[in-house]
Amino acid sequence: MTKKAVISDKDLGLKRVLAEARQYSNVAVTVGVHQGNYNKESGLDIAEYAAYNEFGTSKIPGRSFMRSTFDENENRYTRIFANGIKQLGANATLGRVLTFAGENVATDIKEKIRSGIAPANSPRTIAIKKSDKTLIDTGGLVGSITYENTKK
Repeated sequence: MTKKAVISDKDLGLKRVLAEARQYSNVAVTVGVHQGNYNKESGLDIAEYAAYNEFGTSKIPGRSFMRSTFDENENRYTRIFANGIKQLGANATLGRVLTFAGENVATDIKEKIRSGIAPANSPRTIAIKKSDKTLIDTGGLVGSITYENTKK
């Protein structure tokens, strides 16, 4: 008597992961100051203000808070994302992975701003702000650091 081989195919979540990958194939997480946040006093778009401070102008020295944060933590962010991807199919979705990564980067940028970034404020700026904390006046910049899961 010949024995027949029995093959069973157990779906361990691959179908869901593939469906989700298709759903999120055009999705990215962006972190920083997204347009549409305005300083109530000056009316200045905080994204514009952030760019002036990140890169500097003829009157404002550059104080990188986004690029430097990413550069300092790039390996950790890579590990966070890689670990999240490994969890797909178990208990994670790509949306959650992107959200978790975005939250981490946004938190780190806020901490970087709060730590104070060289160069120091000029004596004139300190007198106007009544503080020597760089990049912090009203808290609008720190409060505007967010992340968004967006479609490309």
